[in-house]
Amino acid sequence: MALEERPKVKLKRRNCAGFVISVILFVVFIGALVGGSIFAVNYGSNIFKETFGFAISDVIDCFNDLGDAKREDIVTNPYDKKDAGAFYSSLNASLYFKDGTIDKGFVDDVVDAAVSATSDGPQISDEPQTSAYVSASADVTEGGAEGDKEETEEETETDLASVLTGILRRENFDADKLASYNVAEGSGADAPMTDRQMAAFLDDYLLSSGKIDELVDLSEIAEEPSVSEALDGVKVSELISLDQVTITKGSDMSESDKTAYGAEDGDVYMVLTMSLDVGKTVRDVLADMKVDTGDMTLNFSALADSVAASLPATLYFTAAADMSDADAGIKVNINRMAQEECKMGYLSDELKAEYGEHISKFDRLCIIVKAFSGRDVLELINEYSSGILGYVCRSDDADTEFCLSDIIDLGSVKPVEGGGNSFTVDAYGLVAKILSDRLGSNATDADIIALMQTIICTDELDALIPNERVDVYVNDKAALDRAMESCGIASVEDIDLERDLNRLNAAGAGVFTADPGVEVPAGAVNVYSGLLERGVFDAYGIEGAEDYTAEDIIAIMQSGTLTQEQQALLEQIRNKVEQGEITQEPPVFEITDKMLGSAIRDMSDVFGEEIAKYGFAVHSVTINESGGKMYADITASVTVAGLMNGADSYFSDILPKAIALTLRTDITPHAETRDAASVVRFNGVHENGSVAPLQGLTCGRLIEALENIVPDLDLDSVLAELSGSIGEVLDNLGGNFGDYVFVPSETA
Repeated sequence: MALEERPKVKLKRRNCAGFVISVILFVVFIGALVGGSIFAVNYGSNIFKETFGFAISDVIDCFNDLGDAKREDIVTNPYDKKDAGAFYSSLNASLYFKDGTIDKGFVDDVVDAAVSATSDGPQISDEPQTSAYVSASADVTEGGAEGDKEETEEETETDLASVLTGILRRENFDADKLASYNVAEGSGADAPMTDRQMAAFLDDYLLSSGKIDELVDLSEIAEEPSVSEALDGVKVSELISLDQVTITKGSDMSESDKTAYGAEDGDVYMVLTMSLDVGKTVRDVLADMKVDTGDMTLNFSALADSVAASLPATLYFTAAADMSDADAGIKVNINRMAQEECKMGYLSDELKAEYGEHISKFDRLCIIVKAFSGRDVLELINEYSSGILGYVCRSDDADTEFCLSDIIDLGSVKPVEGGGNSFTVDAYGLVAKILSDRLGSNATDADIIALMQTIICTDELDALIPNERVDVYVNDKAALDRAMESCGIASVEDIDLERDLNRLNAAGAGVFTADPGVEVPAGAVNVYSGLLERGVFDAYGIEGAEDYTAEDIIAIMQSGTLTQEQQALLEQIRNKVEQGEITQEPPVFEITDKMLGSAIRDMSDVFGEEIAKYGFAVHSVTINESGGKMYADITASVTVAGLMNGADSYFSDILPKAIALTLRTDITPHAETRDAASVVRFNGVHENGSVAPLQGLTCGRLIEALENIVPDLDLDSVLAELSGSIGEVLDNLGGNFGDYVFVPSETA
């Protein structure tokens, strides 16, 4: 399936910024609470109740509760700086990479590509993708050549799939780690990550480094002009600190936390706690903030200092999200107010109907803030945060290709002794998901890893046993003859490549093999050329043998129009067969592996178009007998581009030009029906295992993986064409050559 070129889209940073704005506005509205408290002093108690639905005492109690928080009660899963390094170590281990392969630069590319891939108002751009991790062979759009335009951060676009697969390079893998993955069991190197490591990474990458200030300009994104003006020049990293991230199953939460966040036992939640520098937030933001409630305009400029002095120095803002359901929204908390019940001094019937008789301190805070500011805080936060949830939680409607939940095995989340939780990183699961979306395939993480194992831990030469090879050439046949005589070798079929190659070449033979992906030089001659025709001439006593070539023999074996010379040769063969039947001494044509292999090596038209498009080149042939049937194992190289059918563009930095397949086909003479052909070896992976210590990977499992990755891969058609082509040759052999036998390789 041809891959369609994707439009380039400029980076969109609204989702993260919206979440930050909602947090800051929450503090702003808490400032409204203070302003409301001052306003309430001049209000009569009964009038206040009738106006707002709660008592002045409730405002005072709420204000007091804001300062009644201890960090150690809220931040129960703290991290330290070394956890950030452990994050990268765990991520590299999960991908079976060498230490240090994934770093901040790679994360930058992933973040930029993930954000640019959203469909929220995509803008078409003809800028080329630029990334140190994107495949060097990745396409660039027309007119986007280097130097055409000066790139800016806004115009640079990277494709997420290219970034993620572009780092899959041979030099990045630790082969021993990769080999430890058991494809059959779906288990590999034990490299769990912890939520503390996740928190340390987020702090190090986004906040401590100031990266978030590069990503987020709050004033450009805020929708209300007054808010935008107030946020101009405000740096997020100076207002917010990340204190903890907890990734936990609902079943491992306390009952009070379950209630506060609406958690279910079977789901997994990310609970993120940030601390806000209230004084700086108030002074930086409220000084220019005006909030229109509809009934009045609240101007905080004159109150900024007094409000800042009245509020606690720090507020802890916690957001919880169900990682398997973005539609569930975000549940928020200030300090631990959502876990603590309170008794209202007064609550109107209307508010009771909305919130119930028993409410938490956080509910009370939301009621009061809404009354004073005219805004529903929870609705505000979920409105602003809806975009970022697509990057954290799974959703059928998400506009993003990247989702944190896609790289975490949610079922693996479990508590860690000493605090926090651990989980397995499923980075290949994310790669598989993106490729499946792009290619329409059904790839899994195990499929991707199986392909990586085959490429990294084995190669095409592992499929080739020296003495089985028929891709053996010389530039000068006479030089080979002289070298063979010098070395005491009577026939080319007696050459033992493992034993004789060096001494033949020392004698001037110039023997070489045509490895997969290597073209044979013009004028080179196959060492085994001539074996097939000599076998025919010896079996049938053909006169004038020197007038015929292997092409003539192959033409007779195939159906089709023959030349006059080929027709004459066929008549001689038939005459010999008829004479043998009369004398009851029929000629027998004995075919060895080298005869068969050298012939089809140099006669590619034996096979049809389906096989030809894969760049099929034969390298070795063995003949074996099993269960009364004869089989030929044909090892051939195929081009990766032909095999992967477009998917190779995502793996261009790791895939070789060619791989080797061994195809087993039934060649039983005179059979009415024959077994279907099958693939029994792929590089060094064979039907019972691998030449490398790969656990659970067999040729059959690898073929399954390839078919999952490349939906248009149709090996069945290739095998059917192979069986049909060879079956046709065998049928013609029986009809034209009389009796023929294949000599098993071990006795050839």
